[in-house]
Amino acid sequence: MDVDQDCCSVRINSWNPKLENLIDVDCSFTSVSSLGPILLHYVPPTEEEVFARYSPELKKRSLENRDRLREEWTDYITKLNELSKSDLNIWEAWKEEERNRVKAEAEALEKKTEQLRLRMKEEEEPSASTK
Repeated sequence: MDVDQDCCSVRINSWNPKLENLIDVDCSFTSVSSLGPILLHYVPPTEEEVFARYSPELKKRSLENRDRLREEWTDYITKLNELSKSDLNIWEAWKEEERNRVKAEAEALEKKTEQLRLRMKEEEEPSASTK
């Protein structure tokens, strides 16, 4: 190292090759990490461009299902928002809500089968008394 007497600064006479590699890697990482999101923002086609490439039957099916899919998506998002307000982990809250739903469906099915049994029993009784 040489000391410059005029400015009181230090100059490095020999260049470190490891430092050069580190700078190359750093520049590469910076360019990839900054250009990646920019390319992802500008390169992908819009929904209209993708829709224009559909075949006529796919366009028809897509238009028919569009409202239903949007409704399902909004229901899913509102359900996630409701579950996120719970004190439980969202996955545990989802499982608990699923268990409650299955239990309610089983109870409704059981109630319906009981009503059908009663109706069948009532239909059999008058026919048995007429004999």
